[in-house]
This record gives sequence, C-alpha cells and structure tokens, in this order.
Amino acid sequence: MVRTSPQGESLTGFSAIDFDDSVSNLMHHLKEGGVSALAKPIGLALVQPLCELLLFHPSSTDDALWLVPAAGGIKSLQRRGYSPATLIAKSLLVGFDAEARKSAGPGALIWGGGLVWRKHEVSDQAGLSGLARQTNLVGAMQASSGVANKSIVLVDDIVTTGSTLFETARALRAEGASVLGFVTFAETVLRSFAKSDAID
Repeated sequence: MVRTSPQGESLTGFSAIDFDDSVSNLMHHLKEGGVSALAKPIGLALVQPLCELLLFHPSSTDDALWLVPAAGGIKSLQRRGYSPATLIAKSLLVGFDAEARKSAGPGALIWGGGLVWRKHEVSDQAGLSGLARQTNLVGAMQASSGVANKSIVLVDDIVTTGSTLFETARALRAEGASVLGFVTFAETVLRSFAKSDAID
C-alpha cells in the first residue's frame, strides 16, 4: 500500500498484522517490560512483508538493499538499554537472508544500522495527538552522507501516523538515498485519520 504524508511525500509499506489488544500487550513487554527476546519472532514475521514490498520494486532485487531501523528517541534508548526497531531489523536480516538462500532470491541484504539518527530529543510520540505527531519529528533526524545512491528499506515496530518513518525517509533522501519503502510488525489507524494518512 502507498501512504502519503501531509507534505505530499509517499512511501510504500507493508505490515505483518493489524494492531489490536494482543499486539499492544506484546509491544508493552518489548518496549517497557525489558523482554528484548520478543524482537526475534517479531522480526521473523516481517520476512513476508519485506518480500511483498520487493514485488513493487523488481528492479531492486538484483541490487544490494540496506535495511535501516527507524531511529528511536534518545531518552527511550537510554531508559531501555536497547532499540526495539534495531533488534527487530537485525532479526529480519537473519530471517530474510536464510529465506533468500533457500530460494536463490534477491541480492544481498545489508545491515544499515547507524545510517540515520536523531539530532536532538523531541516529545514522546506516544503522548501526542495525531496532528502533533505529524509535526513533532520534522527536522529531527540526520542521515550519513554515505547513504548516497543506496537503496533502503525502513523497519519499525508499529505504524500509527507515519511521522517517524516519513522523517527517517526525509533525512535519508536528503543525503541522496533511494528509500524503497518500509515494513512494520503492525499498523494502527487513529480515529481522526483516514487509513491513507495513518502511519507512524
């Protein structure tokens, strides 16, 4: 599915499942309960969404793809001691490589952690309204100049308004990267937004 930001930018993305109470409970244990091991099965669940994303970009399947986790908040990282998106992306990398080897599938999938980061702290997205989320992260991220001409897939845990993914993509594109799209474990729709606008 193709999603469009309020600024008119677009991203193609796929999620493994829809957000519900069970997903909320799972994410609470991963993010707030310190159960980092949950990132492994969550990452493996993204193998199929990643394959679906690549169907939209068949010309990229012979080229190296860089898997980049969305940059989390600085304070959240310090509190947890780990980044859920990073752990999920690492698990996806291992699972997808194994699947690709079995099927003689696409070209190399390369770890892209550290290619984009937050320049400064912002308000916690979870505590903001949909409209505030859309503006909270604007300009907060910076990408390495080394991403120029790289083909990139973004990875995150949950999609809500799309603010994190759009800002990550903006920072990467500003340095010359080609962002093919994103994969997330689950997606949710805010009541005040149509589904076409609702990713985080």
